[in-house]
Parts: sequence; C-alpha cells; structure tokens
Amino acid sequence: QDRRKLGSMTSRQASQLPTCRDMSAPMDKMYRIEALTRHRVSDVALLDQIATIRYEGFKNKHCCLCFGVKFSRERSSTRKIFQKKYNDEKLAACAAAFSTVNPNEVLGFMQLSSVATLGDLYMPGFIRHKCEPGECYVDWIAVGPNARGKGVGTGLLAWADSWARSRQCSVIKLDVINENPRAAALYERHGYRFAELPTDPCDRACAFCLVFCLIRSMGVREMAKPLASAAAHAKPPSAGEVIGAAEAAQSAVQP
Repeated sequence: QDRRKLGSMTSRQASQLPTCRDMSAPMDKMYRIEALTRHRVSDVALLDQIATIRYEGFKNKHCCLCFGVKFSRERSSTRKIFQKKYNDEKLAACAAAFSTVNPNEVLGFMQLSSVATLGDLYMPGFIRHKCEPGECYVDWIAVGPNARGKGVGTGLLAWADSWARSRQCSVIKLDVINENPRAAALYERHGYRFAELPTDPCDRACAFCLVFCLIRSMGVREMAKPLASAAAHAKPPSAGEVIGAAEAAQSAVQP
C-alpha cells in the first residue's frame, strides 16, 4: 500500500519529502563550529538541544551518587547554568557544531576551562577540575547519536586546540572513562596520550572508589596533549609561496 502511495505521488509531492544528507559531501561542509555568546544562550531551543546531547552522552555517567538523572532535570540545569551562571568568558569557551543542512540543528558540543574561566558547573565543587597556569581542560564533549562517526568530534577537538592556543595554553587535558575505548582511540588519533597512573596504591584505591560511586565507572584516565604556540603552529610558507611573494613585491615597485 505504501508503495502504491509513493508511486502515485506527483513530482511536487515527492520533492517535499525529507531527504537524507549527502554523505559523500566533504565533512567540513556538513557542519560549522560556533562559540556561544550571550545572545545565543537566550535561545531556549538551542539549550534544550545541548541538554539532549549531554543527556544522551552521559546519562549513565552522571555525578549523582549512583542514582539516575531524568532528562527534565538535565534540561533545567542546562538552562540555568548557561543563562544565569556562566559569564561571557565561559560562554566563549563553549562551542556547538551546527549542521549546514539544518542550520539550527546541533550535532555536537564541547565545553572548555582554563585558569581564566569558570570551571564546569555541572560538577560539584569538590570534584571540579581546577586548571593550572598554561593548562586548558575539556570539561566535556559529546556528539549526538545521529552524527557520530562523521568527523564532528574531530572538528570540535581541533576547535579546542585553537581556543587553547589563543589563550597561550601549552597543554590541553581531558578525562576518559575506561569503558569508552572508542573515545580514547579518537583522542589518541588527535595527539592525546595517557598520563601515568598514581604510584601510591592507596591513592589509586581511593580514586577508584570515588569514581565508581559518583559516575558508576570502573575508572577514569587522564589524557594530555602538548600544544605548540600559535606562531610555531603556523604553517611555514613553501618555496613557491616565497618566490611568488618576492615577484609580487618586485612588480609592485616597477613603474
């Protein structure tokens, strides 16, 4: 019956059906990354999408003393944090990946911290990461279920590198749970390496118990990536570019 309906459709009706994205298109054409602003977070629909992405990515790993978190609570917390608690500096350290097909659709999101910004206010103060001078920390990063495996996470990590360099950070760090090898592999491809585990067995045991009670995980590992300065990171001009620039300068002074 559905096939007969489709067959009887006019070309105009068929053109109005929702279409899938062209997966052969370049990945950088499928999304754009944009830092948050005070004006942006006045859009409740945007914040609800961020809450959805965070909930889908972390609903089994929330800091909630082993009790589940309802989406309604996640949504209200997100609205309150971004609209009332985060200042402009913290908002500028948050980035959303928007679809270029549906410009208002959020595909992924990340939040950063440094010594110059507020920390992650989703987390209680006693376990909130405190950055050292020269350090950038990824508070959290998540990609929506329908956008995973399409380069969105890689794009957000690249944005984080640029943001950290612009703040003169020399290292960027994050934490990954042991049960998420796929994320760890992504971070390793992007240049992150695992930090050494604490040598004191008591410290390791206490850390394990704390992490398990808070987010129901069998452990969390820190990963870090050293960052070159913005000047050192810039691509040096090729020989052809140097010659072309010299020729252009010479022709500019000729009558």
